[in-house]
Amino acid sequence: MQRVRQTYLPKEPGDGATNAHVIFEAIVLGDYLYIDGGEVSHLDNGKNSTDKRASHALNHTLSLPLNISWNNQTVAFNKIPKPPSVPSLNCQAAWRDPSGTAFYIWGGITSYRTQPPPSELWKFTADGYGGGSWNKHEKISSVSLGKHVRTSRGAWTQSKDVGYWLGGYGTANTDTSILPPQSSDGDKNIFLAVLGITLLKMASGELTNSSSVGMGPFGTLWGGSAHHVPLGGGGEQSDGLLVFLGGVTAPVLSYLESPDHRPVEFTNITVYDPLYKKWYSQQTTGAIPTPRYQICVVGVKGDNGTYEIFIYGGISWSSAKTPKTVGEVYVLSLPGFVFFKAPVEQTLGKKRDDHTCVVAGKRQMITIGGYDESLRSPDRYWRDPDPWSNGLGVFDLTEMRWSNEYNAAAEGYKSPAVVKTWYSEGGLESVAWSDNTLKRMFLEPQSTTIPPDQESSTPSDPSTGTSPSPSLEIVVGAVLGGVGGGTLLAAAAFLFYRHHRKRKPKQPRLSSPTETTRTKLYTNRWSKAPLKSCHLAQAPLSFQPTTIIASWVQLMGILSCLMVTRNARASNRVNSRQDKSMGDLFLRTNSHTR
Repeated sequence: MQRVRQTYLPKEPGDGATNAHVIFEAIVLGDYLYIDGGEVSHLDNGKNSTDKRASHALNHTLSLPLNISWNNQTVAFNKIPKPPSVPSLNCQAAWRDPSGTAFYIWGGITSYRTQPPPSELWKFTADGYGGGSWNKHEKISSVSLGKHVRTSRGAWTQSKDVGYWLGGYGTANTDTSILPPQSSDGDKNIFLAVLGITLLKMASGELTNSSSVGMGPFGTLWGGSAHHVPLGGGGEQSDGLLVFLGGVTAPVLSYLESPDHRPVEFTNITVYDPLYKKWYSQQTTGAIPTPRYQICVVGVKGDNGTYEIFIYGGISWSSAKTPKTVGEVYVLSLPGFVFFKAPVEQTLGKKRDDHTCVVAGKRQMITIGGYDESLRSPDRYWRDPDPWSNGLGVFDLTEMRWSNEYNAAAEGYKSPAVVKTWYSEGGLESVAWSDNTLKRMFLEPQSTTIPPDQESSTPSDPSTGTSPSPSLEIVVGAVLGGVGGGTLLAAAAFLFYRHHRKRKPKQPRLSSPTETTRTKLYTNRWSKAPLKSCHLAQAPLSFQPTTIIASWVQLMGILSCLMVTRNARASNRVNSRQDKSMGDLFLRTNSHTR
């Protein structure tokens, strides 16, 4: 494919003044910042020039130079044409290839409720000069992709080799397997809060799924952010830790307007160890932000052994239905799990949500686009001018102040003075750790592999040639993000399973990630003897009454089979050589879902 690059100035005469560029993603490859997906609006003579629509999909990829200094009024964008076969989606992920010269897009939703594209994984390869080309991922099969439902507004991040996407929500505009409602209220937005973490091993193209049962009361998250922290005592095997921030958790299968949606508080931070598939919840202190979603997040390793995560903007959660977009910048410093707030004068007039941000030039956060949803009316928030020219703001992470200029020769990042003061005054000694393993991973980062305590899960031993028995959630259809056709039954089984566990007072439940301590789960000896397998046929998700009734009949048969299987396991427990926590086995076995 030919590689093409054009110089593009969004505010050129005749091009209109760019007003907003939102729900897209940005990523740094070498000396360039690339922007892809999302929607853009601009004005001609004070009116939106988008053919009766306030915005339109951005059908090309943009790039900005990072090896030279610039200001946001004169910087020139490179415009890279996008072939018609490459989807233009909102709220997608952009995962950097281990080579550092390419990125992959995953997830997302179409604009204006148009038909979603086929399930494909696309790769953009940079040419080193601000241009590049698009191609399908050559190693991933359509069969593998077909087993994963595309969702929107998932919390995504990556390590060097693996991309992660937690939850999000599915609609008829994210994936072709989800059918729109067949009723008089067809305009109502069906919302499928999705269970599970999708993992892409970029080198091999292997796409898998892991359980998200430790994420809030429902195991779901949308509108939140994830960040990969390269800390932890996992040694060479460790893939770091995933930290989840902000967003909303909701019951599986619900409307966007459902009153059951709950904000994810910042008073406790959910941490996930992908090596041991272990979830933690850690209490925070300091200037804790109010709940918010559709934030942007970046992270930088400090010069004193700390790691700082910066949180900017978002929509502040309120019991009222009126959204309130904010412009505050907060810093979460690890391992202290303590929040600091940037000076108020630096946040006034900078309210943004549905924006994105990246770290560039060693110590600068570049934020791109967004809008103020507090204005409520699309006609108003699409017309509202961005706080910065060309939608580009630059935030100095060390000095915690905004600028209109990017400095390619900036000094290296140093933790803000207020952060250093907290640690120098012994603040770390005041941390109330919720889990000893989590404490050791943060405070003993140079040690060899640190497995969780006795009650925690451990990696399966590849030398045994065996794997743990499948859990109820897997057999019924796994998490929604793992098996597209089993969506409705998987959701129902998950809810049934949680209810069934609650009715047994002698059986401890999984701890909520909002608790500061974790309940020790009983150990159980599992037999290696073969057990009866209960199968579930996959079918496209439909909201027709006849389909739902048939699905429930099938589900009851599956559940009956599973109860028999559970009794068989119980009778064989004494023959096993391995002690495992039932709750943690539930976490581990979900990683085998395809």
